[in-house]
This record gives sequence, structure tokens and C-alpha cells, in this order.
Amino acid sequence: MKLKLAVLLEVRKVLVVVVMQEVILRNNL
Repeated sequence: MKLKLAVLLEVRKVLVVVVMQEVILRNNL
């Protein structure tokens, strides 16, 4: 269970970074 939770946290971090980059790129256009 702990491993699954750790994986979910890692995935969430990656998603947040991707979304932030997407927003920055859109704002630059």
C-alpha cells in the first residue's frame, strides 16, 4: 500500500509540472 501511495505522489508531481509548463507556454503565446 505504501508503495502505491508513493507512486501516486510521484505521478501527481509530474502532472503538476506538466500542467504548469502548459500554462506558461499558453501565456507566452
